[in-house]
Amino acid sequence: MGTGIVNIIHSVILPFLKAATKQCVFCGSGELVKKSYLVEHGGWTAGALTEDVDYSLRVITEGKRIAYVDDLRIRCEVPYTPGDLFKQQMRWAYGVMRAFMAHGRKLFLSRTIQKRTKFAAFLFSSGYVMITLLLLTGVFGALNLVAGFFGVDPAASQSSSYTVGNLVYDSAVNLLLTCGMIVSSIAAGFINGFGLRGIGKLIVASFSIGVICMFFVGRGLIFASLGLPMKWFMMKKAGNDTAASV
Repeated sequence: MGTGIVNIIHSVILPFLKAATKQCVFCGSGELVKKSYLVEHGGWTAGALTEDVDYSLRVITEGKRIAYVDDLRIRCEVPYTPGDLFKQQMRWAYGVMRAFMAHGRKLFLSRTIQKRTKFAAFLFSSGYVMITLLLLTGVFGALNLVAGFFGVDPAASQSSSYTVGNLVYDSAVNLLLTCGMIVSSIAAGFINGFGLRGIGKLIVASFSIGVICMFFVGRGLIFASLGLPMKWFMMKKAGNDTAASV
């Protein structure tokens, strides 16, 4: 699941941003910044949990362009336990939301920044919009189901109630309407040599680990929106384990 998320970012989202908008964002894996420009503009934002996205918004708000080198291959690490993946995605959601809260207004209301640059920033953050809508769909669907069990008609009709069958049907329809993320993940898997067996594992993970992960992402977004603090977590990755043992 973690590899699928990283593959989407590097093999689908960033190349698409380059092709469609001629603009990109920094991504922690394979990120190259000019030190003199970074120092001149105050360095990294203290406390930013996604310093790459935060710095990206600062750079493009200044009218600069971030390039994407699509013929360079890099290695990425992902957490190898579900708990660490949940924490990572929660932290990413929190950091991205805080970055847009800090710099989004200046970016989107600017009259000098190109529309395609604003569009690139919107596209990059749109995944969290989709996850929010999916979470709301699941929550309200569950509430309708509970209401139906207790004889309360969610549709204000005397002759009907919301059943498990209704929930399954609505969920299937919503899946078809929002399956772009899974399709993108599968496509990115083939691009990076997953193979059919790996793709099968990715699909199973998306409907198990991925569903649980959405709720942690939602928690990160809520914490960021309310200005609540978020802890920094040391993830269980091979590189981190090696550094910790040394």
